[in-house]
This record gives sequence, structure tokens and C-alpha cells, in this order.
Amino acid sequence: MPTGASAQSEIAEFEPSGGTLAFAYGLHLVAGHLLLREDVTSPAPTHIHLAIGLGDGGDQGWDSAVKVWWMGEELATSPNGTTDGYRFHRGIWSSGDADPVQGQDAFFTDPLTFSGTAYSAIRLSDAQSTAERVDGHRGKYKCNRVFDYSVNGTPSAASAYSVNAALIIADAFRRAGKLHRVHWPSLIGVLKPHCDELIEWDKDGDGSAETIPRFEAHPVWTRAVGLTEFLDAVCLLCGADWQDDGKLVRFKLASDQTPHHHFVTSDEPDKCNIAPGSFQPQPDHLRERTNWLVVNYRDTEHEFLKQSKLYIKRDDLIEAYGERRQEIYLPNMNQSQAARIGQMLMRLSTDNPNRADLVGYGDSFKLLPGDYATVSHPVTGWEMALVRIERKSYLPGADKCSFTVRKIDGPVYYDTDHKPKQDTV
Repeated sequence: MPTGASAQSEIAEFEPSGGTLAFAYGLHLVAGHLLLREDVTSPAPTHIHLAIGLGDGGDQGWDSAVKVWWMGEELATSPNGTTDGYRFHRGIWSSGDADPVQGQDAFFTDPLTFSGTAYSAIRLSDAQSTAERVDGHRGKYKCNRVFDYSVNGTPSAASAYSVNAALIIADAFRRAGKLHRVHWPSLIGVLKPHCDELIEWDKDGDGSAETIPRFEAHPVWTRAVGLTEFLDAVCLLCGADWQDDGKLVRFKLASDQTPHHHFVTSDEPDKCNIAPGSFQPQPDHLRERTNWLVVNYRDTEHEFLKQSKLYIKRDDLIEAYGERRQEIYLPNMNQSQAARIGQMLMRLSTDNPNRADLVGYGDSFKLLPGDYATVSHPVTGWEMALVRIERKSYLPGADKCSFTVRKIDGPVYYDTDHKPKQDTV
């Protein structure tokens, strides 16, 4: 089952090793790593001062600290260099030691500015300092700020915190220097409001539904990734497909199943646009289909973003063929979103197992993976069957293109694919 989430598979603790700086959007629980320690012995008793590196601030920096704990005890913000607590530094590029945001921190005698690195400076209390621990930090942080854009691609004057997948995608193009490749009407005109639109969720199961944004995006990477992998991961979180036609990158919603082509085999040559002999059914075997999907995520509704699992099953297949489990790892989200994304993935593969390979002529070149078409062919008995393009490749030296298509029976995404909130495992 393709999930597009390979970049999210190692984010359980968001604790980079070897000095690697994590790059994150949205809300995260961060352990971080030690950048600097300073023991202040006079006046007694000894106070320990720490600089905890959080992540890469990019060029806009992180937004804010929501809560910071030391060994489970919540810390207060410190107004100066002699009061216990913490001070958060956003990770912008420093203009020098006196920079009001990313300058030297007053806790330390001769510190670095840690330009470009989001960090928290911490002064431990007398009692906390006696433990001689330097790994007790946990913090809940709002991470990288992003720009907003108009449907014409005009950026906002200033960046701000957002969990809208469309704006995070736009920021990836900005950082890659490829904003000219974005199809803004589909990204900002369609995907952005689609994510923000409020849907109902009877979270408590008492009939009093509350409204939540349809999709939020809280991705994080602890290694460098290319734009393709970035788009795969973030588009998965909002049920979208991205399509590169060589000029612009467009974005499609999972609910957009409008067919853009009709493949047909006919006895009349002028009506046939499937190459003779090329249509080959390739159904997914029942015994090989995932019937138990385990969705791993951190729950954004839990104070400590609790590590959670959600099970999505197909009981009839389990009873007939035994368990075939697959685990996927998604970024932070609420249980509703985890359920809706998981059900969508199951419909795209397990619930719609009928695939076929075929070769089309030049009139099919406009199709891209993620597009829909219809197929009529006697081998499978398909008559105007709705199919989703899964793979496309040009055949060298011929005015033909090879496709793998999957027959889709009905919608693949529903806003109602969630239940009252259950205790997570």
C-alpha cells in the first residue's frame, strides 16, 4: 500500500542524533539536544544553565514555545539572567550578539548566538541543579513560520505560524527556489480553503458534534529530503495528489474524480484508442491485500502529544484469509484525521483491488498519475468504468503511452470516516 509517508517513519521522539537539526512545521513535542552547558558556582549553590537545540529555524524561524518542562515539571519563562526558567529563541539568522531575538542569552557569560537554530536557554533551580541531569528537557513548540500567498502567487508581507498543508507546500517551493513552478489557483484557490474548512466530529459520542478543520499538517524531517518526497508526505496529510506536467505543479483533491479521458476497445478502428493486445488485467490477489492497517501518530489533542495507534480493519478479509497487517507512520494529528486518512488509504488499495495495464495513443498523453478516466473493455466487462491513473510511462519511439489504472467504485474519501474518540493504544 503506497502511503507517501516514508519521510515520517522515524519521528517518534523528534530527537535528532549526531548534531542533525530537525526541520519541522506545526506543533511538536521536542526533546532536543544539548548545545551548551554552564555551571555557575558563585554565589553558591551551583546553578546549571543549558542551551537546548530544538531544530533548524530556516530563514523565518520557529514561532513560539507553548510549554516547557524539566523532568516533568513545567518551567516558567525567565525575564532576566538570574531568574530560574527558560527563554525561547526562534532560530532566525542572527544579526549579531545584540540581536533582540537571536542574540547572546543573558544566562551565559560568553555564549554563541546559535544563528539559524531554534533553542531554549534554561536556568535550573537549586533543586533541579543537584540532579546533574542535562537530558530532562521536553517542550511543546510551534515550529517554522510560513508565508501566505494569493491565488496569483503574491506572498504576504510577513510570515506567520500555520498548519495549513497548502502553505507548508508553498514554503517548500520557496525554499527550493521554485515558486514559479506552482499552479497557484489549485494550491491556494482550492487546496488551502479545503484544508481549513470546518467539519463536524462527535468526538465524545454524546451527539454534540464539534467543528474541527478538515486537515492539519505537522510534518517533521530529521534528514534532508528532496521536493518530491516532501510533496508526497504533505499531500498525503490532506488527501491530495500533486501532478507535474513539466511546466507547473498542480494539486488535486481526493474528492475530484472527474474523468478526463475514455479508453475504449472497439471493432471500429476509428473508435478504438487502446493498443491491440495491450489490455492486461492485474488484480491484487485477495490473500495479499492489507486487511489490518495500523496508523501510528502523535495526538495533537493530548497535552504531551501522546504516541498513539489506530487500527483500521477489514473483518471479512481477516476472517477469510487471516491477518495481513501493515503499519504506517504519520505526523502529529488528531484521531479524526488519522481515521479519515487511514480509511482513504484502505479504499485506494484494499477496497478497490481491480487493476489493469494498457497502452493508449497520443490523445491520452494529457493524463497524469492521480487523474481519473473511464475504461470500456470486454475482457473485464468494464463499461465506462471509473479508473484512477496510478502509473504512466512514455514508450520510446512510439506515439503511445503505457498506463496502470485502478478501477474505483465510489468515493475514496469521506469527512465522516471517524468515530467518537477512543482511548489510544
